[in-house]
Amino acid sequence: MGLDLRNKFDFAGNGVIGTATKNTATDIDFKITETNGAFLNGGKLLLQDHIWGDWFEIQVIDIDGVIYTAGTIVKNYIKKWYVHPNIDSLEIHAEYAGQVPKDLYLRCKYHSTSTTTDVKVAINYRLHISES
Repeated sequence: MGLDLRNKFDFAGNGVIGTATKNTATDIDFKITETNGAFLNGGKLLLQDHIWGDWFEIQVIDIDGVIYTAGTIVKNYIKKWYVHPNIDSLEIHAEYAGQVPKDLYLRCKYHSTSTTTDVKVAINYRLHISES
């Protein structure tokens, strides 16, 4: 039997879209549904109608109490990242992929500082799933 050089991961990119209410923090959640969970190593944030001072965080959260107490923040991937008002997309890269168990959520918490306009937010997550 020889050395197995097959890739043990498949790309399983997925995304979520939402609207961040003006002058507040809005949760935009994406549930991991793959049987073995998924590995997260980044993504792309897309924005419309954002302004100077807006920022976001990315978390893994157990909303339903599957592993931890409901509402537990399991991991903060990004604690506070400001967006540029003239740039509508932002690449996010994690040096090492982190495993997110099945039925936990990726949460983008978008903090809008505008008092006049809601912000359209989309997040394309770079996810990978294991064959085994």
